[in-house]
Amino acid sequence: MCTPSVTVSSLTFLLWDYFVTLPDEVEFFWTGKWSYLRVLFFVNRYQVISWQIFHTIGIFMVARPGLEQVGRAWVHNMLTISAFTMTTSVQLILSFRVYRLYNRTKWIIGFFTVLLLAAITAQLYVVIKLSPEVTSIMLPFLHITCQPTLGAVSHLYLGPITAICFDIPAFLLVLLRGITHFRVQKAAGFRGSSLVRLLVWDSVLYFLMIVVVYTIIIISYVKFPDIESFMTFGYGFSVISIAASQMLINLRKH
Repeated sequence: MCTPSVTVSSLTFLLWDYFVTLPDEVEFFWTGKWSYLRVLFFVNRYQVISWQIFHTIGIFMVARPGLEQVGRAWVHNMLTISAFTMTTSVQLILSFRVYRLYNRTKWIIGFFTVLLLAAITAQLYVVIKLSPEVTSIMLPFLHITCQPTLGAVSHLYLGPITAICFDIPAFLLVLLRGITHFRVQKAAGFRGSSLVRLLVWDSVLYFLMIVVVYTIIIISYVKFPDIESFMTFGYGFSVISIAASQMLINLRKH
């Protein structure tokens, strides 16, 4: 069984990072003009904290006798919604980073608009069409919600795969830009722009990290039974959200 301590530890990890990086948030995002990146930073940063709190509430319901059914429904619904919203916000952040790396070239916006719409469509298809069969029950503060029917087949593990499919072309574009930039600068006798170096390095680390995180989530969802499959979601999506926020902080610092 996924114990409450696992979920509380992931929430603690998220809050620890929040307070450690709060001075940077205050310095770089609390003042100045509003921009798309500033909005995305706050959406990404604070929604993951909110979802983690709701997730923790659901896990404690599962652990309490008499509230297990409600808790399972709560966790299933909260994580399905939060995984979708967090993935979308992080993909938008990655798109703007590549856009900045290519000096705001217009075709990048068009390319990522099509790619993002395709990723959102695929994720919605997985959530709506490939979710497990559900049983409608009542939840506190909600009129009706649902929980997975015991023994029902679920293909929600395909959700992270659609996210990886979005990240691969973004990663390749970053590598192409970095290689081209450093070749030109080396031929001219320069080391290359520190901003480009930062964007490329951050993007490479981020891509490697999300591949590992998404792979663990997929394996856990396939191998672990029922509620235990959500055990890695708390840490997984917290790490992804933290990395996205840190990329934006690094961008503002430079």
